[in-house]
Amino acid sequence: MRTSISTLRLADMHVYKSMMEYSYWSDRAVVTGALEDMARAERAARFIPGEAILKYHEVRQRNHMINAKAVELAKKGVFSSLLILVEDSEEYGFHRTEQRILQEQIGDDPRIMIKNGTDEGPMLVMKCLMDRPLPVRVEWIGRKDGQFIARYEDRPFAENLNGIFKYIGIYEAQDAPVTLAIAANAIGAQIDMNMTSTMPSYPQDEAQAAARVNELLAEGRTVYLLDLFCCNGGWPDFIKQIRHPEQLAGYSAWNTASNALGTLVAQICSDSIAERCNVPFRNERYLDDLLYESCIRSQLMHTLKAEGEDPYRLADPAAADRLLQEFFRELFARQGGWTHRFARVLDILQGRYQVSLPWERVFEVEAHYTP
Repeated sequence: MRTSISTLRLADMHVYKSMMEYSYWSDRAVVTGALEDMARAERAARFIPGEAILKYHEVRQRNHMINAKAVELAKKGVFSSLLILVEDSEEYGFHRTEQRILQEQIGDDPRIMIKNGTDEGPMLVMKCLMDRPLPVRVEWIGRKDGQFIARYEDRPFAENLNGIFKYIGIYEAQDAPVTLAIAANAIGAQIDMNMTSTMPSYPQDEAQAAARVNELLAEGRTVYLLDLFCCNGGWPDFIKQIRHPEQLAGYSAWNTASNALGTLVAQICSDSIAERCNVPFRNERYLDDLLYESCIRSQLMHTLKAEGEDPYRLADPAAADRLLQEFFRELFARQGGWTHRFARVLDILQGRYQVSLPWERVFEVEAHYTP
């Protein structure tokens, strides 16, 4: 249940952005009744081809009917539980109207949930594997209450956290052996690392956040770090101040806040079942979420654009992959910097981890561990 269309080529970006605005202001106009909101929706629609709007509403209606049928089957007991996932959204949008209708149908049924995050959804099969409730200590760092709406999401982050805990079977306990550390700036705002890598205009307070993570590690806690300073990548100015990244049990910062959360929660559950930390998976997250998405991706995109390539639909994926490898080698060749510390953590120079472009686009890399 997302707001806009998919971007399959660079030329789609203007329609994607206009569709987001059209959806946002249309729904807001329904809620507020404000003529200015409706006027903004109409202005946004003028930048969208008519056939694109028609197809958009047809697909929305089809998907809504499928979701409604799934709720009906869950209410009948055909499904033991149902998770309706919301992606690439905002506080207002056509998806909110659909949710209001579905929520009336759901009522107070605890087995059915609507939450932000989608890509990490398959990992939540951990619900089926957990044989007992799992205690987790939650440590809020920066924004203490989780009452912020993360970028591309439509509800307070704390609501998504509580929802995923309830769905899988996790409960908060201060004396739990596992700590989920959630780091965000004080106002909860996020920049998109896929769009920019520049310093945001609002205060980040990353030094204080890193100091708290260092304290938790010094206390000997098993810490899984959720880095929400940005979306679509980790925040280097925060991570470079963590003295011993090799001591973290897990790390996640990719894509939206709830996608990153769901991935980390799935690892916590998996590690609990295995009774050990999945270090290779953590390292793969360092390579993808932090080093690629925050340090290399924008450089790769700009270079490919300058060469006439479309980073959303690569004509020559092999050439882009060779450029990716070159940028990673340059990153780890820098002596003395924080990325050199990660080179030692990852043992990248011995070739145990490989990175490659899995799709004909540069939005993400596949990071893979070879024993």
